[in-house]
Amino acid sequence: MIRTSSLAAALLVVAFWSGFGNALESSFPDLERIIDAGKLVVALPRIENPPYVIEGQGQELQGFDVWLARQLAAALEVDLQLDRTGASSAELIDLVAAGKADLALGGILVSALQAMKVRFSRPYIREAPSWLLNRRSTLFFQSTCPTLEEMRKLIEEPNKVALQKGSRVEETASRMAPKGVPRLFDDPLKQFDAVLAGDILVSIHTEAQARYLLHKKPSARIKIHLCLGGARSYLVAIAVRPDAPDLLRWVNTFLEARLIDMTAEELLKFGEQEKLWP
Repeated sequence: MIRTSSLAAALLVVAFWSGFGNALESSFPDLERIIDAGKLVVALPRIENPPYVIEGQGQELQGFDVWLARQLAAALEVDLQLDRTGASSAELIDLVAAGKADLALGGILVSALQAMKVRFSRPYIREAPSWLLNRRSTLFFQSTCPTLEEMRKLIEEPNKVALQKGSRVEETASRMAPKGVPRLFDDPLKQFDAVLAGDILVSIHTEAQARYLLHKKPSARIKIHLCLGGARSYLVAIAVRPDAPDLLRWVNTFLEARLIDMTAEELLKFGEQEKLWP
């Protein structure tokens, strides 16, 4: 987790490291390219993915990964240029793989398949698969939370389960239930509204997203029950272009120096403390 008392010391470490890189630009060609250009290009999803990317007041973006992108650019003493042409994690990965962006953030989950295209930083958030259940759906299960077999059967029924299109969650569900017919949403906020209204019975999210949605609308707990899928097997990381090993090492050094390694609960607490969302 981030220890606030250590932030000042951590910033000094990062400033020293990046300053050292500036002095020896020829030794770090990946960083030299960014510093010479005067900008760090970061791909973020054009669709909200709370708590990582949130549309703030007016045109201002908020969220944890927006904050993190700004911190990375500031540590390199360059401008931050955002590329929001990609909607899904797969499209963000493709932008980085093609060299159109230096990094991609936005709650991107580590995937062995995507690791064939880009380099991943070490994880900075660890989440569990999560299900938001409309409370009337608990009648379908033996207990208040479904078993994996019950979930598989439910995914195979039309309009019972909601997923975010193009997400790692959709990939996981397709492996769990190849014959599944889940309802796909582009917008996780509309997905949350659908389970709240009872239009669908189960909405599948990552843990941080599920906790954030319930945190921002606490009255929803009357109608919605949160189930966690066990171990924190979802690892959130930064995607780094494949031809930039020095940039990857620098990003990992930055994450270590800033002590950024959190659970979903710690992420929400930090975001509230630092006012990273409305």
